[in-house]
Amino acid sequence: MDKIDRLRNASTRRELARILGFKDYSQFCYVVYRKRYYTSFTIEKKSGGTRQISSPNPALKKVQSALSDLLQNCLDELHERREINPNLSHGFMRERSIITNAEKHIRKRHVLNIDLKDFFDSINFGRVRGYFKSNRDFELPEEVATTIAHIACYNGSLPQGSPCSPVITNLIMNILDIRLYQIAKKNGCTYTRYADDISFSTRKFQFPSELAYIDKDGNVLVSNKVRKEIRRAGFLIKDSKTRLQKSTSRQEVTGIVVNKRLSIKNEYYKTTRAMCSELFNTGVCFLETNSDFVELSRAALRGRLNHIDSVERRNRVKGEKTQGKERGLSARETLMRNFLMFDDFYSSEKITVLCEGKTDNVYLKYAFESLKDSYPELLIRDSLDNQACPRFRLYNYTPRTKFLLKLNGGTSGLAHFINDYEKISKSHFETEIGVHPVIVLLDNDTGLKSIKNKLISPSTGKKVEHDKIGREDFYYIHSNLYAIVLPEENQEIEDLFDDSVLDVKLNGKSFNRDPQSDNNKFFGKSIFSKYIEGNKGVISFSGFKCVFDRMVSVNRDWAVRRDEFQ
Repeated sequence: MDKIDRLRNASTRRELARILGFKDYSQFCYVVYRKRYYTSFTIEKKSGGTRQISSPNPALKKVQSALSDLLQNCLDELHERREINPNLSHGFMRERSIITNAEKHIRKRHVLNIDLKDFFDSINFGRVRGYFKSNRDFELPEEVATTIAHIACYNGSLPQGSPCSPVITNLIMNILDIRLYQIAKKNGCTYTRYADDISFSTRKFQFPSELAYIDKDGNVLVSNKVRKEIRRAGFLIKDSKTRLQKSTSRQEVTGIVVNKRLSIKNEYYKTTRAMCSELFNTGVCFLETNSDFVELSRAALRGRLNHIDSVERRNRVKGEKTQGKERGLSARETLMRNFLMFDDFYSSEKITVLCEGKTDNVYLKYAFESLKDSYPELLIRDSLDNQACPRFRLYNYTPRTKFLLKLNGGTSGLAHFINDYEKISKSHFETEIGVHPVIVLLDNDTGLKSIKNKLISPSTGKKVEHDKIGREDFYYIHSNLYAIVLPEENQEIEDLFDDSVLDVKLNGKSFNRDPQSDNNKFFGKSIFSKYIEGNKGVISFSGFKCVFDRMVSVNRDWAVRRDEFQ
């Protein structure tokens, strides 16, 4: 049964809890009706002023996230049933973003931007409940609709900061999107919406007065027809934010310039670049606000860089499709690469471990869960719940790390990373190096060929001899970068498991590490790692002690070497 049909068939609060995945009904009610608290704070808007954010407690957030997933699945099913391409609303939608929103308005003669006033506050408790009760796609019983509204609302309306607020706004706004799209289409315009930002654009010489016009004083006024539809949907226009932009000036949609191609405002990039330079030189960076300079967290700076990089990535994909060739890193991509080198490695908040593949991370994660009591030096207390957690992190490879850092697993990528890391850290980073080492974990096999010349023996201070690789606890490379090689010759990380684990049969198939093996007879590393995850409670991970013993040795060595390095 489809998600939307399951929801429509729910007649009680208990059934709704079950659909959301909560088996303990009393606990569900306790979280939804009694343990309801939010942390409220304000953030500064780019345009001035502040925005109130209300973040739910973790237990309530879990319920709201489950509701969000359910409603998003319902929305996707509705689009599929009606064969609708959901390209009108781009805010908080799967595979949609401010970039896909802005793309619709590239190279237009006129771009009209309209902001809605008090967007989330305009959707109150009664409106949420009424929507799920009366909308023909749902028509839920009052108890179920009321419970959904109670989960979603805070102080009588949808809060900014709740996981389910965005999808509910998209459901409620769907009819307005369709009506405004019809007006736009009739007048030769493109229409999109990202949350409370509405955009119309056209290639016509004159912008259609049926949507907006300029009065004798030069003010941009939204037409009565558009204003009426917005008011009919229960919203008001923030007139002070209405803008009609010509192609002869800078045109922006959701903060992205769209005149000829997608681009970030140059002043935004220059400010971010200056912050990175400050971070690389001093270890901290500051943001100039309306009233003062405030220290900017690395997470916030990463967010700014991700925003810039997402636009660069989109342009690169588009450009390479048309040009048919690959080009080197742009200045903005280079800045992102340097920040990742600094934040993820040079000055990381934890010991960072780079493995040869994604499955290695799975093995190490569950091995450490099993053995952690023996390694207090590799544990740290979480500042929020005081629980012991690993002092190290296992680096996750992504398509972006492959492109920017040459990191995607395998020794060839690690060899590129080792070379680039030394060059970049020496030429760009002036602040003192971080307190945590970076560890490359390597199988003791033929793949070492591309890296072995980089390995320095801690006992001799010279390059390690080939026939002695793996005998020492670790090898120093440069900066805070180390390598750990498995102790036995021709040993791969899977060999750290007992034979009883390696010999396991799954659906009559045996484990084979060769990706070219016969799928009818063998299963590969991906399925093997899932087997490890599913049986982590009964599998012996004692063979992995050699890895964690060596990680402790690296951490101790860096504590001494770092003082010398400074």
